[in-house]
Order: sequence, then structure tokens, then C-alpha cells
Amino acid sequence: MPLIFLHDGAGFHKLLLSSIIAPFYFSDLQLILRFNQLLLCMYILTQSIGENQ
Repeated sequence: MPLIFLHDGAGFHKLLLSSIIAPFYFSDLQLILRFNQLLLCMYILTQSIGENQ
């Protein structure tokens, strides 16, 4: 499942959509939690990159 991160409002909506869709791909709860942590880290990273530019 490809995740696309954009430096605008659409990026967050894609993130949100991915976190909603993800549980259907992962049956293991631990995997879902790790995946959501990864998404959150990616979002924070993209936000900080966006602010620096």
C-alpha cells in the first residue's frame, strides 16, 4: 500500500485515510499500533520539513 506525503493539507487527509484503511490490511493489533506510530512520525517529519522551507 503506497503512502503519499504532500507538503500541504492533502497530505494529512491521505495520512488519515491510510490509518483508517490500515487495520483491514493488518490483522495483528501490534502491527496496527506500530504502523500508526510510523504514520505519526512521518506526519511530524513532513510538518517540520514544511515549516523549515
